[in-house]
Amino acid sequence: MKLICRSLVLLFVLGGVAVCGINAQLPPNGVEFKAAFSFVVGTETFPAGTYTIKPTQDDLDVLAIQGAKGHAGFTYCEEYDAPSTATKTELTFNKYGTTRYLKQISVSNSQQGCLVATGNAEKRAKKSGKPTKEVVEGNAK
Repeated sequence: MKLICRSLVLLFVLGGVAVCGINAQLPPNGVEFKAAFSFVVGTETFPAGTYTIKPTQDDLDVLAIQGAKGHAGFTYCEEYDAPSTATKTELTFNKYGTTRYLKQISVSNSQQGCLVATGNAEKRAKKSGKPTKEVVEGNAK
């Protein structure tokens, strides 16, 4: 009986650690950045400006994007493991023609990051060729 109780406690603790680890890609208070250009996330186009991206309370894999001037939206985030620890907090954009699409968020001192879901507009843009990458520095809050 003691062995079963210990096993259940161990499974509960390990399960909690696993769940916490899955959503560790962004800090709870998010990442703040300033984009000098407009960009697309999913189906939303955001004008140049200052933004905060953070996990939602209901689903940590869904990110809320909030602009200083009231622009807002949501996107799905998939965790990825980088080959090395990030030295800076950065947001990477794929640029097709003159349009930039938010693609990845890396947080300083972490090997985990966030891949932003590809929307239909970016899928269509991919047909035009390989994107150029643009990186914007951010601040983990």
